[in-house]
Amino acid sequence: MSHSRDNMDYYDENSIQLDFFDDDLLHFIGFAYSPNFDVTYRGIDPFNHDASELFDAINENETDSIPFNDYDPLFRSQIIALWDAQEQYDYKGNHQRSVFATFSIGDERYLKEMLAIIDGG
Repeated sequence: MSHSRDNMDYYDENSIQLDFFDDDLLHFIGFAYSPNFDVTYRGIDPFNHDASELFDAINENETDSIPFNDYDPLFRSQIIALWDAQEQYDYKGNHQRSVFATFSIGDERYLKEMLAIIDGG
């Protein structure tokens, strides 16, 4: 563990975030790029793909497709969240492509909390 705050634990110099909310159950795992481990989604490395390509690959597996969003898309069926696509996060491609900074997965409680935020309450 590299850091802990409230109900969140961070590992690998904060490139892995575990969120337990307030009940000590793991509800969310967030990944940022690290050279120490690999993340894949159906054979795709989220940190080595253009943001629009990754978005489309995830979106095609959704029950209801969502419009492209390069800042904070939430794929509700799979409970996958992406955040902030920019060239600065393209560590594997020499900062040439727009790549999402984080790839995260959650459970039903995480989804409900995010939808409450999206819906304004």
